[in-house]
Amino acid sequence: MPKLPSLFLCAWSVACALYSGAQVPEKRTLDTTADVLAGTILAASKNPGGVELISGCAIPETKTFNANFENPDAALADAAQRENHLTWTKGVSAYTVTIQLTATQRVTSVRLPALQIRAKTLSGATDTLLNEAPVRDRITGMKMTELTENFGSASINERDVRVIDLPAGTLREDLNALAVSFGSAIWKLDQRECENIRTFRISWITK
Repeated sequence: MPKLPSLFLCAWSVACALYSGAQVPEKRTLDTTADVLAGTILAASKNPGGVELISGCAIPETKTFNANFENPDAALADAAQRENHLTWTKGVSAYTVTIQLTATQRVTSVRLPALQIRAKTLSGATDTLLNEAPVRDRITGMKMTELTENFGSASINERDVRVIDLPAGTLREDLNALAVSFGSAIWKLDQRECENIRTFRISWITK
C-alpha cells in the first residue's frame, strides 16, 4: 500500500520551503587547478591567509572540485581528497594552503626575528620582509630569482600607515600576520624549480 501520508508530508515540506523563500543548498562544482581553487575559497569566504604553490617542471592539473564556498573547511578538505599534494592548516586568524608538487625547501619556511613594520600598503610591507637578511640569504643559498610583481593600485585597506608588530617566526607566519592586519588579504607564493630555472614570486590575490 503506498505511503501517502509520508509522500504528502514530503511534498508539503518542499512547497513550504519554496513559499518561504528557503533554498536547498546547491552542490556546485568548479573545474580549475588546486592553487586557484584554494585562493577562490579563501576569497569567497573572506578569510585571510595564503596559498603556496611549490612546483617543478610539472604544473597543477585542472580537476573538478566541489565549490562549497560557504564552508571553507569542508571545501579545503574536499580539495585535499581530490589533490593529494594539497595540505592546509587553520590558524587562530588565518589559513595556509600548500600545494607541493616537488620535494624542495620553501622560501616561506625561513625564520625571521621579531620585527616592527610601518607600512601603508601590502606591497611596502612585503618588500620589507623580503629585504630582511635571513630571507635574502635563503634566496641566495637556493639560487632563486625573484620575479617582479605588479601589485596594482592600492585598495581601501591601504590608505593609512599601519604599525605591525611581528613576533619571531617564519616568513609564512609574517605574511599571514600582514594578511590579517590589512583585513582579509590573501597572499600567494609561486615557487618553481625546473632544470636550471629557479624562480619565486609573492603576490597578493586580494587586498
